[in-house]
Amino acid sequence: MATFHRTQRLEIYGKKPEVTQLFGSRYRMVVRCQAKNESEAWYQTNKSQIFADFGTLYSAQMSVDGIDPRAGEAYSDMVLVQNEAGYTQTGEYVITFVYETLTSSFVQEAEDKVDQESSGLRRVTRSVIAKDGATYGKTVGTTTLTHSEHGYGSTTLVLASAQEDAKRPNENKFIRIQETWVEPGVLNVSVNKDSPTFEVSVQAVKFTAAEVRAAVPEVTTNHNLKSESKSDFNGLTTFRYDFEIRSTSIATELGDPQIGVRFDTGLQTDGSSDFVITRQYAISSVNVAGSIKQLIPPEITDPVFDGTGGTGTAHLVDQEVAPNGQDGAVLTRTFAMVPTQSQDWDELVVRFPGVSTGPFQLDENFAFRSQPFSEAVPVRIVRDFYLSNPQRIHAPAEFRPVDESGNRTDVLSPTTVPTSDEYIGFVNSGKFLNDRVSIHRWQGDIWERRIVQFVAK
Repeated sequence: MATFHRTQRLEIYGKKPEVTQLFGSRYRMVVRCQAKNESEAWYQTNKSQIFADFGTLYSAQMSVDGIDPRAGEAYSDMVLVQNEAGYTQTGEYVITFVYETLTSSFVQEAEDKVDQESSGLRRVTRSVIAKDGATYGKTVGTTTLTHSEHGYGSTTLVLASAQEDAKRPNENKFIRIQETWVEPGVLNVSVNKDSPTFEVSVQAVKFTAAEVRAAVPEVTTNHNLKSESKSDFNGLTTFRYDFEIRSTSIATELGDPQIGVRFDTGLQTDGSSDFVITRQYAISSVNVAGSIKQLIPPEITDPVFDGTGGTGTAHLVDQEVAPNGQDGAVLTRTFAMVPTQSQDWDELVVRFPGVSTGPFQLDENFAFRSQPFSEAVPVRIVRDFYLSNPQRIHAPAEFRPVDESGNRTDVLSPTTVPTSDEYIGFVNSGKFLNDRVSIHRWQGDIWERRIVQFVAK
């Protein structure tokens, strides 16, 4: 006796469908049929007689000569997901219906894949499936799952991502979503020690800022939460917390909250170090104008330098106010100690004067010369620093000989300044003479006097 499927025009090929039990009590059913009129079954005008709409049930009738299934034959929620017509290897023309158990509720489609993040947190990848139009009611970052499969201890996981798979052309009327569940905890910690605010950034799964504080030792009691946001970590939706040190116990001269201090070693002098400090302040919109007015006096000192590698105080040498992107501004101020004297050496070409002999002059240890000469020799560079008006800084005289009329000369004699006798005394004693003297701004109102010296020769 012939067995038909959905219509009197489609006889089941082999009289029975093929049934596969899927994961989670789902089933797949493949029904192959032969058309009553094979020669015309593939016609455009006949397609409604051999093809059914995706998403329709196994028990639904065809639009032409439709029939109900036999008693007990139809599986519950058996939805059509594929329908095609073609020849078998033996030459029969067969129409194939593929059904799967699908409902409006998402169910697990296969066994979980369980592994661990690099941080040691458990990760579960799960595929779920439902009929097209089903509502996915889980929320990334909020929905939790109690997991204890595959020999793992029971723990609570949080939904870190949920991505819908692209539908293949012949798989219409259903939705497949790949879920990633991760154990709550810290995924990544990044510390920026070079930042003036000593920033710490933490990526975590289902961890509040308070839980991050308790779990991450890099976040100290001096750190304040700067911002929090959602971010992406290797495809997982996570939470990002940015902390920074926004205050210290040091009272500031502005009265605005201090958000960072950075020390730099300045000029190296005689084995000791002078210091430069950069300090930042968060200025609220109502205090911006008043704070800027207080920046004018250059004599402002910073008490943080007391006892820090020296006994001197630091002076304001630079300042900048920039918008903070919100409703106020960030003030950056640079303070510096006045460096102590430093000396270093270089090599320069120096022009030495000629030295003529007088009528009563005799010095067997000095080679008299009638003309000046130039020679590359070591020179000493002496640097002194002053917190002062540059016009008040004493500039020692440079070695520039003159004759009895006050005109520049390059040959010394008993009547020049200095005299030839005096210069011979400089040579014999190894006296340093000033080749050039200059005044330079070092930082702010701290000025450098630079003297280049050579030994008389």
